[in-house]
Amino acid sequence: MAQTPQRQNRVIFELHYEDWNHALHIASNGHSSLPIVFEYLLPLLKRAGVTPIVYVLGRCTVEQPMRTVDLQLGEYHLKSHGYWHDHGEQADRKPYEYLGWCGGFFMRILPYWLWKRSVIKQGRCYIHPHDLDEHHPRLRNPWFQWKRRVGLKTAKRKLERLVQEVFSAD
Repeated sequence: MAQTPQRQNRVIFELHYEDWNHALHIASNGHSSLPIVFEYLLPLLKRAGVTPIVYVLGRCTVEQPMRTVDLQLGEYHLKSHGYWHDHGEQADRKPYEYLGWCGGFFMRILPYWLWKRSVIKQGRCYIHPHDLDEHHPRLRNPWFQWKRRVGLKTAKRKLERLVQEVFSAD
């Protein structure tokens, strides 16, 4: 495990390690967004020399124990994101805490230049696995469906550009 998270260019990268359905409090129906963390996100960050802070939702340690071990063995600074993703839980990063326009939904909906400006101004970038999951299941609620799917097609491209321009040591 990493000693302390490093601020590169004074911006911290946060991964909120929770599955697509946890904040919605619905069944997963067999789909998981978590593989994208290990297949895409962590390799991208490693190539750029970025050591993220990983806020782990406690449910993931039970639902995906081997992946949690992978996180513990990696070069990441692990912190708690609560267990159930409920208001009032004890955690290093409280669920539903306002984080500004520096990641998640805002990464997907804002034009790149405005999102990048927000990341630099706030000194952090945060991502949930579902923010990168183009195969995110359809939702019945039209508002949640729109909010969860908007910008998915350009999310990886925006993130790769941000990592290159803001985080890379190159």
